[in-house]
Amino acid sequence: MTWKPRIVLTLLFIAAFGYVVIDSWAMPFQARLFPWTIGLIGLSLLMVQLYRDFAAAPVADKEAGPSGADMDFTAEETTIAARKVALELFGWIYGLVAGLWLFGFHLTIPLFVGLYLLRSRINLYVSASITVGMWLVTWLIFDRLLSLPFPRGALFELFQ
Repeated sequence: MTWKPRIVLTLLFIAAFGYVVIDSWAMPFQARLFPWTIGLIGLSLLMVQLYRDFAAAPVADKEAGPSGADMDFTAEETTIAARKVALELFGWIYGLVAGLWLFGFHLTIPLFVGLYLLRSRINLYVSASITVGMWLVTWLIFDRLLSLPFPRGALFELFQ
């Protein structure tokens, strides 16, 4: 058995998620619901990843030599088009985080879903229907049913 950097990273994430679950144990039920949900799902997926890391067969092709990375890139992945796709993906992720900070959870999540559907060239009627449905689900489940106090967003706090 060889220790790879990915196994160490997986174990660090298991420790972090385990800490979240154990630390939230003493909280009231409503307060620990979110950390338990995320923590237990994350721990389950990390255990599967750890099993896959240990069960992975050693790579037979060692002629190319180690690249120092967890994976090697093909020639297709280093093209300008692939870099544009990667930059767009990071733009979506950073846009989601910025939207959560600026506008809050209840507005950003449906807006993000709607914009992503429009970017994927989904029919406007279908995109609008799914966006409204997403807003209803987030509002009903997180705001009304669970009463989770998500922050309103920096812009709404600024103009309050």
